[in-house]
Amino acid sequence: MVKRISLADVARAAGVGKATASRALSGQDEVGAATRERILDVASSMGYQPNRSARALRTGRYDVVALFVPLELPAIGEVLRVAAQCAADAGYQLLVGSRASLDRSDASAQLGGMSIDGACLVESAESADGTTELDADIPLVHTTADAQATRLAMTRLLEQLGERSTARPG
Repeated sequence: MVKRISLADVARAAGVGKATASRALSGQDEVGAATRERILDVASSMGYQPNRSARALRTGRYDVVALFVPLELPAIGEVLRVAAQCAADAGYQLLVGSRASLDRSDASAQLGGMSIDGACLVESAESADGTTELDADIPLVHTTADAQATRLAMTRLLEQLGERSTARPG
């Protein structure tokens, strides 16, 4: 098993403290250009990948959006492809779940307990008229199981998240 390269490993190899390595890797201005370059080179050569969980604790952002889809629909593959591309283009991971897994009576609590920044709920055309609005603590959009409608809904969701991320310290 390959050992995960930590921030401490990068700092040690670059001859700096963890705080300096962290500031350099997160693009903060308090690090001199030469030091930043050295740290970035060391991190790259070591294969360093930031710990997403640690970042989420610090920033309150997960860089994950969820897509809940009716998996029984035959054309759902195109909806998934479009949503995944939209998320990736905006720097987010996509978590996919079955729309049926969300309990309508408790969906807000379910969504609030997930490590996600926002969610898109996809409904089949037959059930879209009966969509219940949810009071969630995260940005939430609804759409029908159509690739173009999903692209528009994901764009709306990601725009909301962009507005939230610029309003939060991080």
